[in-house]
Amino acid sequence: MIRYKTLGVFIAIFVVVYVTTTYLYQSFVSQTHLDSVQFNSVTKTVEVPSKVEHYFETLSYQNKQLWLTELNRVNFWRQAETVKASKPFLIQLSNLGNLAAKEALINWYLQQAYYEQAIQVLNTLDNAKAFAQLANIYLQQNKPEQAYNKLKQAVAVEQNIYATEFVQLAIKLHKPLSEWLSVIESAAQQDVENTNKLKPIYANYLNYFRNSHKQMENTAAAKPESCQIQLNLVVTHPNQLTPSKNKIKQSLANLQIERWFDCPLKLHWSIDSQIFQKIEQTKQINQYWILVRDTPRAYRYQNTISLLPNFNLSLLQHEMSHWFEFEDEYELTQEKAESRCYIPENQAFKQAAPNILLVNPKIKFSTKSSLISELSENVAWIEHIVEVEDWITKDEGFRLKILAENKIDQGVGFYQADTCNLINDVIAVKPLINKTFMQNYAEYIPKMYKEMMHFNGTSE
Repeated sequence: MIRYKTLGVFIAIFVVVYVTTTYLYQSFVSQTHLDSVQFNSVTKTVEVPSKVEHYFETLSYQNKQLWLTELNRVNFWRQAETVKASKPFLIQLSNLGNLAAKEALINWYLQQAYYEQAIQVLNTLDNAKAFAQLANIYLQQNKPEQAYNKLKQAVAVEQNIYATEFVQLAIKLHKPLSEWLSVIESAAQQDVENTNKLKPIYANYLNYFRNSHKQMENTAAAKPESCQIQLNLVVTHPNQLTPSKNKIKQSLANLQIERWFDCPLKLHWSIDSQIFQKIEQTKQINQYWILVRDTPRAYRYQNTISLLPNFNLSLLQHEMSHWFEFEDEYELTQEKAESRCYIPENQAFKQAAPNILLVNPKIKFSTKSSLISELSENVAWIEHIVEVEDWITKDEGFRLKILAENKIDQGVGFYQADTCNLINDVIAVKPLINKTFMQNYAEYIPKMYKEMMHFNGTSE
């Protein structure tokens, strides 16, 4: 009996000691909170031992919030990039609103290139640093407009820090002056350090723009003196000049049409949309223009070609061919087809373009020789056909034999094109069976087409 009593007393004492110790430990931790967080003054790093994480797990939601409130006041915890804690612990702290944990988690995501996760956390913050970090991520993801908008928010909060970065991106994206000039003016008024960086950027921008604009207006109003045909490139930002120039030179070489543009290529840039409209509306015999700007689509109008920035080389070659009167070999819209696919009822053939012959299927010839004579007068590629008679058939009279694209290739001849599909009683015919760059600009450029352009020149 005494033995059991002694054992009971021992157990009671153990329970009291355990409860008291646990209470004192929790009380100690809850009062000091960060005594368990070890700060290494030499390496300037913060280490979060597992027992702190374990303690955090034991707290109620309300006590967690109180713990975080005090945690946020600790200065060295603000050095979020030095926090060493497990990712699950950081996520928990971040979800509960701890700023230091959010910053540490963002840094971890960025180091691992987990950009989407970093974006999710950054979007919960409302400070300039977060906006700037989002901008950098968007730039890496090739989303310049989103980056610009975030930098704009960063400048609104901390203009002195992010002004230069914002203005440079605004110029790169050729944003209107009204969106970023005030940043430079404000920096100058405050006499901040950024002023020394921003003023030269702005001065160079304006001087370059004014000089280019004046030169362009002079070019548009003048005729070439020492050469015949002048080719001009106009872009909306100077950074686009070199890549666009290189594509133009490559396109001229690929099409073998350098000889027609004998004047040196002139380079211009402008942010004035009116000058683009003025150039497009003024038809000049000796001046040709390639306008690189924001446009709904690429197109040729008279002596101008309009293209989007970062345009495709093959697309430029397709549009340039229109200067030499080459026609599209894909199906034209109803409006275009009605104007380009017209042929008089009493006319058998009409050379609509160097690569397109319009055929009136109703007309037949009484003799083969009369048909051949008519073809010789109207077909631009007649000299490339090995035997013209092979393309003549007799059916209640002599008529032209036209093959569909799905037939066997019989060399240069007469193959149905899609150009005038929407027009009744008119057949568009092309010289080659294969698809060319006039049907899809990504397709090949036939040697015969190059020869036609090289020797025949532009349509002017």
